[in-house]
Amino acid sequence: MPIEEDPERASNALYNLARGHAVLYGRNFITKDDLSVVIPVALSSAERERVALFKLLIENKGKIDSKNFEEKSGVSKNTA
Repeated sequence: MPIEEDPERASNALYNLARGHAVLYGRNFITKDDLSVVIPVALSSAERERVALFKLLIENKGKIDSKNFEEKSGVSKNTA
């Protein structure tokens, strides 16, 4: 039988990674700087198209239509 991953476990691992990064820099609290370590780890396990969409959303201040996504990412119309 397959072992189902508990989403809370992944969330806790990413949170602990951010905490560890903060401690490394002498803080006992998390800041946006700590996300520079967490985001690549979180995105490394996502589907390629979703990562591309996420990056394009960041570049376009949270807004992009499917036609622009299709053109900029090189995916098919159905994927977009």
